[in-house]
Order: sequence, then C-alpha cells, then structure tokens
Amino acid sequence: MIKRELKINLKTFLVWGLSISALLTLIFCIYPTISNNVEIDKLLKALPEEVLKGFNFDAVSISTVFGWYASEGFMIATLIGALYAASLGSTIILKEESDKTIEFLYAKPVSRNKILGSKIIVAIFYICLFNLLLMLVTGIGFALTDELPVTKWLLLTISPIFIQLALFFITAFIATFFTKTRKAMGISFGLVMGTYVINMIAQMSDKVNFLKFFTPFGYIDASTIIKTEALDSYSIIIGVIILIFASLLFIRYNKKELA
Repeated sequence: MIKRELKINLKTFLVWGLSISALLTLIFCIYPTISNNVEIDKLLKALPEEVLKGFNFDAVSISTVFGWYASEGFMIATLIGALYAASLGSTIILKEESDKTIEFLYAKPVSRNKILGSKIIVAIFYICLFNLLLMLVTGIGFALTDELPVTKWLLLTISPIFIQLALFFITAFIATFFTKTRKAMGISFGLVMGTYVINMIAQMSDKVNFLKFFTPFGYIDASTIIKTEALDSYSIIIGVIILIFASLLFIRYNKKELA
C-alpha cells in the first residue's frame, strides 16, 4: 500500500517541490545584484517598527542573501510548505473516497488503521523530502553566493517540518468530515492562510503577541532562531498538537461511515 501511495502522490510533490525550488533558485541568482546596487537596509529603516518585527527585519540584515532568506525567504518557504502539507492532508485520505475507489481497499482483509497508517507514512515521507529539497537548494545557493551560518541554516530549513506536520494532521482530520476533496482543500487552504495572517499580526505588536499561540506558525520563530541559534522552549507544544490531532484522526477515521 505504501508503494501505491508513493506513486499516487508523486506528481503533487514534484509540482510543489520543483516550483518552490525554481523560485528560490531565481532569487539566489538575482538577489546579489539587487543588494549590491540598492541600499536596502537604509530603506528599511524608514518602515514602522511593527513591520520590521513582522518580517524579522529587526533581527537580520537583508543586504546579504542569507539575511533575505532568514526574513522574507523563510516566510515564503514556510507558507508554501504549509500549503503543500495542507493539500496532502485534505486529499491523501479523501481522494479515494471521492473517486469511489476506497471500496477496493475496504473489501480486502486490511484494517482501517493499516490503510490510514500507510497514508500517513507516505505524507510524512513527502513532507520531509520537500524540506530536504529546500535544504539542498538553499545550501547550494548560500555556498555559492554568501557565507553560510550552518546552525541557523539547519534550524531554518528543518524547523518548518513541525508546522507542516501539525497542519497535515489538522487538515486530514478536517477532511474526514467531507466527501469531496475540493471543499476540504478550500477549507484547509483557508485555515493555513488565516493562521499565517494571525501569526503575522501577533509578531507586529506585543499587545497581541498572545495570538501566536493560536496558530502553528507561532511556535517556530525565525527571529529567535536567528538571535539564539535555538528554538523557543515552548516549541515542544507543536509536538503535542501533532500527537493530539494524529490521535483524533485515527479515532475519527475508524468511526467514519463509507460514503
């Protein structure tokens, strides 16, 4: 079953993975020219402090390629990775039910836990592979264009996996309440974008900083990684979120009636 799931979800991985890789490669190629010809840091000083915090410009200079990735680039890669994880969560279980092909598996002497387990393994594999691809692209890019702070780079490229896994399990759980992938994906993408915006707002002001605890994006802070070369102590909470929704997913999937 795992081999079958790998084949089914390969095309989606290639579309998302190659798209973000192409975008980052393009930026690595053109950014040194831009940063050398424009006094970016001086321009940023004119922006409000809230905006600087929201984009991590207060923690790093974007006059270098790594500085750009640690601020804007990290946000773009994290958002796209989250959308990819949400697309997996909303389709990897529901697609076969929507296409009426799940009856084939249910007719075999295979438990629902094994069916769901194989899908989760494949999803985790592709999420990790997605981030390894980004690590390869960014590592080569930094090595060719800029000094590479290894610890910060590793944390910035690996830590989003936890956000993506949390969103995968949340959206997969949500998808079990639907019969069509289009509706489930629409809600899943809306959830990702909504929680992303909430995290942006939380970063811009200390008065609403508590909002970050209501979004998976709030538990992985690029600014903290840049300043301390470590994750926030409360980042472990996202692991708890993953375990909770993984458990809820198995419970719901075993109780769900075949549409």
